Order: sequence, then C-alpha cells, then structure tokens
Amino acid sequence: MPNLDLPTIIAYAGGMACIVGLILAVLGRSFPASIQGWGYWAGGALVGGGLGMLTRGWLRSMAPEDVAIAAQNICLIMTAGLFLVGTCRLFEWPLPRHFLLVLFGAAVLASCIFFGYESAAIHRRIFARSLLATLYAYHAWVVIRQPRTLATRVTVSTLVALVALLLLRAVSGYLFPESDGIHSVAWLQQAYAVGFSSTDVLIPMCAILMMSEKLRGALEHETMHDSLTGLPNRRAVLTELDRLFTLAKRTKMFVLVVFIDLDGFKKINDTYGHEVGDQFLAEAGRRISTGLRSGDMLGRMSGDEFVVLGLMHPTEPSCDTAMDAIRDRLTPQLIGNFAFAGSSFDYAGASFGLVAADPAASSPEATLRAADERMYAEKRTKRMLEVA
Repeated sequence: MPNLDLPTIIAYAGGMACIVGLILAVLGRSFPASIQGWGYWAGGALVGGGLGMLTRGWLRSMAPEDVAIAAQNICLIMTAGLFLVGTCRLFEWPLPRHFLLVLFGAAVLASCIFFGYESAAIHRRIFARSLLATLYAYHAWVVIRQPRTLATRVTVSTLVALVALLLLRAVSGYLFPESDGIHSVAWLQQAYAVGFSSTDVLIPMCAILMMSEKLRGALEHETMHDSLTGLPNRRAVLTELDRLFTLAKRTKMFVLVVFIDLDGFKKINDTYGHEVGDQFLAEAGRRISTGLRSGDMLGRMSGDEFVVLGLMHPTEPSCDTAMDAIRDRLTPQLIGNFAFAGSSFDYAGASFGLVAADPAASSPEATLRAADERMYAEKRTKRMLEVA
C-alpha cells in the first residue's frame, strides 16, 4: 500500500477538484436559469482545489508557518461557504445577503487574532475546525429538509461523515495538542487526510447528482403541465385517468369525469386580444380549482377545454344527484366579472359534461368521450335557447 501522506493526497484531490470545478462551470451555462448554484459549487471546487494546493503546499515553503496556516484556514472556510451557498441557491433556501462577505471577514479577523501568543496554535485549530463543522452541519440540514431522493441521501451522508471527521479532529487536537490529536496514529492521519481532502471533489459530485435530479424533475413537470395555466396538460390528464380506473377497479368506486368548455372564448379573443384571452384562461383555471373536492384533479386538455377527474362512491343515494352537486359547485366559479389590465367584462359561464363511470363496464377513452359529448349537448341546448 502506498504511503498516503497528506501532501500527496492534497495534490491528487486538488487536481481532481479543479477538474470537477471546471466541468461544473461549463455545464452551468447549459442549464435553465431556474437551476441555480452551479457557479458557487464550481467556485468552491476551484478554491478548495487550486488555492488549497497553493496554501497547503507552496505557501508553506515560502512564508512563515503561521501565515501559511492562516491562509489555508481561510481557503477551507470559504470553500465550505461556497458549497453551502450553492446548495441554498439550488433549493431556494434563505441565506443572509452578504453571507460570504461576512464569513470571509470573520475568517480573516480570527486569523489575525490567533497570532503571537503561546496557545494560539491550538485555539486557531479549534476555531477553524469548529466553524467548518458548523458550516457543513448546516449544509446537511438544508439538504435533509428537501424531498428524500438518492442524491440528497448521498449528499447528507457525505456531509455528516465530514462533520464527524472534523469534530473528531477538533476534540482530539484539544486533548492531545502536542500531536494535533491524530499525528501519532498513522492510519487515523491517513483516514482524515483522505476524507477531508476528498471534500473538494465529493461535494461538487453530490451537487451534480442533486442538480440532475432537480433538472429531471423540472423537465418532467414541463412535459406534464400546461405552460400557460400551470395545470396538468392532456398527457397528464390521460395518465391520471388510467390511474383512476385502475384504482377504482380495486376499490369498487366510480370514476368521475367533468368536461368543461368555456363558452364564447373566441369572442373574448376577438374583442380583447389574445393576451387578455390567455389571462382569462389562466384565471378560469384558478377559479375552477377553488371549487374542486379534495383529491380531484383539474387539467387543461387544449384551447378553452378543461377536465376534472376524481372518484365517486357508487353507494351514494344517486350518482346523478352527486354530479348535480358538483356542477352546482363549479358553475358559479366561472360566472361573473373578469378584470385584467385595461379590460373588464362579465362572463356568463361554461358548458359542462359530467360522467360517473363504472370501471368494470367502461374504459377511460369511452368515459372521456361520453363526457365530451354531454358537454357539447349542453352547449347546443344553450345555443337553441339563445336563438329561441
């Protein structure tokens, strides 16, 4: 087994960290603005890798040891701070506006204070390691508050192991200051060197995992949601309808489908313009949502057509009565005044087609078609009454 001395490990880890940082910097330009944090992780990897090698290697041979150690501690603290800011930006977690500036000031001030007195070395070590442990512990807290995924679990595990390593080093360094706690035990020194020096590589790699998961989630959301209203789109509606039919067969329930068509939408577009028409669609979606039952899903099929999906108990006194109650709850949501910037009009309402289907006797396609036909039948009835 080769001798894993600290300078060798720092050199390898630093070189790999710089490569990962450059990859992060390049990849960051190719992703949507909503996926944030790339720049800070790249900066952390470059600071930890590049400046880390300089301060822990070259500077120690060129400057007094106290100066070199102070520069090394500042570098390590800022690396941890950059990683933390990257994660907070990714998950939109609040962080003080001038966090990095304050952190840098505190690190520099502490380095200046720990000069020139007899026990300065041990106090400097305890301060630096305790602050690093605090930064990485808070980093782990931010990640653990997010939805549980493989990437967040790996990241939290990495951060928790790192905090444990730092605390072990801080405590052992205080108890055995003459050997800095671990220098007298070769395997412990090598384990610490490998674990801590790998931070500059492991955390950016964890960041790539978290970013890729968030990006995949954003892309999946985009493919399953309507960009104008933010509601589930036709694909999502059909997927949910299939799921409800499967669930209804197992639970002996009926599937409810409500087809909604916004009457007179073309006239709104022609009179007020397409921008107001788009705003009307979005507002109509919001108003319909307020009338839904718990567990119902509202989606936009296309144009001015919306669909509500849900489940109904077949043991209710009358499915027709239950559907009438749903219609009575949804209809008033769309009747009344709609006001937008520079435009205001009264809207008479929409046409509805409601179907409660027994999954054992129907199919998703047939149920959706039946609801569509009932909606058009109601629309034709309204036109006949207007003519009369």
